Amino acid sequence: MFRTLGVVLLAHCLVPVPALAAQLSARLHLGAVASTSLVRDSVLRPLAVEPELALAATAAVGWRLSSRFVADGELGLTRADLVVRDGSTERPLTAVTTLSLTAGVTVPLVARATARLGIGGIRYFPADDTGIFAQGGSTSVVGSAAVAYRWPLSPRLELGAEVRYDLHTFSTAELQARGFDGTQTVHRIGFGISVGHRWGE
Repeated sequence: MFRTLGVVLLAHCLVPVPALAAQLSARLHLGAVASTSLVRDSVLRPLAVEPELALAATAAVGWRLSSRFVADGELGLTRADLVVRDGSTERPLTAVTTLSLTAGVTVPLVARATARLGIGGIRYFPADDTGIFAQGGSTSVVGSAAVAYRWPLSPRLELGAEVRYDLHTFSTAELQARGFDGTQTVHRIGFGISVGHRWGE
């Protein structure tokens, strides 16, 4: 997915575009995020630490660079309960909040559809210092991609439907202390609606 969107971005870079007046935009996205396991082990018996479906909110500010490019910064927030699946048993662990900050670029695809690629960082904040978070949270680099379709509500206001994907690695100081020297690759898929507003010509 990242490779396909990267080709689209490169194609747009190679085509000259007329200069436009600067245009500022803001967007709020609300939805849900599904995630793969933060920890998975099967040496002695199947063990996994998994987030349940998370509520998500994202705020973004963008700056139009040309008729094709919008550079933006996004601040994302999710909150989910964690469960531990140990063999055939399941028990709650704690709640976890993630805070992500990415910088990206958005380009048009077809009709009212757009695509975005971004990169930044993500931080996990546990509600309690327990289990895999006994020594605190976790920070890592995150890459993100999104596809959105937007409907104009007025000349400057729009409604959008978005599908989002991000990828990062996960580990904690507690996991390292327990001998888990590697990292777990975490995939997250989000979906929801957004409202956007723009200023300028």
